[in-house]
Amino acid sequence: MDKLDIDTLNNTICTMETFGKKYNNLEECILCFLWELREYRMLEEQGKLPRLPCAVGNAVYIINEYANCRERHISPCEHIVTDILLNRNRKPLFKITNRYGTARMEDFGETIFLTRKEAEAALKG
Repeated sequence: MDKLDIDTLNNTICTMETFGKKYNNLEECILCFLWELREYRMLEEQGKLPRLPCAVGNAVYIINEYANCRERHISPCEHIVTDILLNRNRKPLFKITNRYGTARMEDFGETIFLTRKEAEAALKG
C-alpha cells in the first residue's frame, strides 16, 4: 500500500468485526477504541489493572543463592511460569516450575529474569 487514505482505512479497519460489532465508518471505530482506552485507564488508576512482568507459559531464568555459600548462579535450565495468582488484597504471585513456593512481583528484575542475558548481566553487576 503506497498511500494511506481514509477510504483504505475504512475498508480495512471498519469493515472488520471488532468486539462483535461492525462499524459504519472510521470515526465510529475510533470513538469506540478511545472509549475502551478510557475504561482501561480508569481501571489502572483504581489499581484494578496490574501490569504483569510476564504471562503464563513464559520462560524465566532464576538466580539462585545458597545459604551455605555466598555463590550465586543462574539455574541451568529455564523455568516456566505456570500460574499467576490474583487477589485484591495483595500483589500478584507467580508459580514457576521447579521452584518451591511462589514468586513476587518484586522478584522480577532481582532474582527472576525474562532472558538469560538479563540474568547474566545481573550476576556481573
